Amino acid sequence: MADYPNALDMSLPTNFSFDSCAPLSIVIHETGGDMTLDAVHNTFLATMRSTHFAIDQDGQVAQFVPLARGAGGNCCPDKDASGQLLCDPYWFGYLQQYGNLNLCTISIEHCNNSSNSLPMTPAQTDASNKLILWLCQKFNLNINHIKGHNSINPKSKPDCPGTFSFSQLATFLQGGSMIPPG
Repeated sequence: MADYPNALDMSLPTNFSFDSCAPLSIVIHETGGDMTLDAVHNTFLATMRSTHFAIDQDGQVAQFVPLARGAGGNCCPDKDASGQLLCDPYWFGYLQQYGNLNLCTISIEHCNNSSNSLPMTPAQTDASNKLILWLCQKFNLNINHIKGHNSINPKSKPDCPGTFSFSQLATFLQGGSMIPPG
């Protein structure tokens, strides 16, 4: 059963996720080619990968992994040839404590084309904003705890999350005075 109200339950086998999750941050992704929730689900089934949620262009939200478990979308930061981390320094403390970022992040995919270049639809943006607000309230997170996948993998995933608008999200979250700016 999905944690998020009205989310479509598309649960994946438990071996596609981790035994626990301390939700300390939200990582925003775009699918890079999966244009529907069914396509995302099929990709996960074929690759044994996972995220917690995905949002279709029509605004439908699907949940693949319960929030009590870690999903597999955010593991390991990029490194340079000498082994130096290339990720945003924001992640250093989490890496030191958890080793694997999947154990302390919630991951959200947004359906998009192979280059992640399509603008998010109004329905997709609205659904994403509402999901993120709900997660922030549930886990006492603020805007500083919401990052793009490219903050973890700037070399291998520089275009993820594509057209996602963090400024639009910040306006939505702060406009309701529901969470502090940081």
